[in-house]
Amino acid sequence: MDTKEEENRVQTFVGGKPVGVDARAVERELTNLWAAASMGGDNGLAVIRFCLMNLIAYAPDESKVGAMTETVASLASYYPSRTIMLLNQQGDGQDSIETSLAAHCRLPVGGGRPICGEQINITAKGPSASADLPGTVIPLLVSDLPVVLWWPNWPQGALTEDYKIQQYPFGSLLASADELIVDSIVFPRPVKDMARLAQLREKDNPAVATNDLNWIRLTSWRQLTAQIFDALYLRPFLNGLTSVEVRYKRGKDVANPNQALLLIGWLASRMNWQAPIEMETGDGVCSMTMSSGDDRPIAVDILNGRGDGVWPGDVIDITLHGEFDGHKGTFTLARKYFGEDNRRDWEGGLPPIAEHISTSIEVDGQNKIERTVHIGARSNDELLVEALGNLGHDPLYEAALRIAVGLGNRRTGK
Repeated sequence: MDTKEEENRVQTFVGGKPVGVDARAVERELTNLWAAASMGGDNGLAVIRFCLMNLIAYAPDESKVGAMTETVASLASYYPSRTIMLLNQQGDGQDSIETSLAAHCRLPVGGGRPICGEQINITAKGPSASADLPGTVIPLLVSDLPVVLWWPNWPQGALTEDYKIQQYPFGSLLASADELIVDSIVFPRPVKDMARLAQLREKDNPAVATNDLNWIRLTSWRQLTAQIFDALYLRPFLNGLTSVEVRYKRGKDVANPNQALLLIGWLASRMNWQAPIEMETGDGVCSMTMSSGDDRPIAVDILNGRGDGVWPGDVIDITLHGEFDGHKGTFTLARKYFGEDNRRDWEGGLPPIAEHISTSIEVDGQNKIERTVHIGARSNDELLVEALGNLGHDPLYEAALRIAVGLGNRRTGK
């Protein structure tokens, strides 16, 4: 390869476009490419290679690779890392592994040399080539750095039809990971899949932390709910709650209550509420009576309906009723859409556009206090950035998941 051709290859690599390499020579090729890129040369600015973690990203099919690569490229501004993008194409013919390399670079805010992470693309072709993926991936992991396994369409490709772990590649990769990131808003069998996720965390691989992007979507809901009771005169109503109602948006084909269940699970775990005394279920909805720590009944309803500008499965609103010293309080949080965007295909992959949550406090039907908080339209890229910034076991999520799964199993009669 002449000098000009090598320079073009380096610029292609630094520009984020894949450069094909031999699967047996990935580390050597990376070393050579980074050495040349760090010198700059006539056609480009010298770059700095950074690596904060290992991110293994499993693409469900070829059509998703482009969007996932764009997400990985956006992560370089926050967590430049070694990303290993996996695609299992299966198909007929001879088993083979194809690899390519690309860099993702961002200029620092204050100027200076670009900071870059790297992406290793690995494609398995053939009926049994997936069995070779762990043996290809694991030696490429940078030692002494966290290993995050991002599986956007979990459990697709991770579990068999009878919900057993597929050893290749999921089981072997999970055994090498410190964290698994999934999104329960896309689970095809929502309640059953979330129950299997909890079992994966508690029994199969308890050392591996689990992070659910659907839990991160609830951050603003949890913060604003807690803030309602920051006022000393309202705090007694928290211990005197008598009912809670959560509504979420129903999808076209599937009612996914996972986000609503996690919100109830969080509230119940913080308030030390016990398992339902009674429960009635329907199509994606349920009504139950839980028991407080002092044996008071709390009516809990999970309902679904229409909501402008939110994803199917997103919480639309939550209403809490409480009593204290003869007074009755009503506390409401609702997702609001103010017509700031005329798009109507929110279910087609565009970000949710109801960017506000309005809170309402009313005691004895008077002195109503309202405020509206801008929460923004959080894309999946932003959710993933937050997930990567909070690696490790999250006791709040794990407690909420445990209760949510218990409620979901009761809801489905298991």
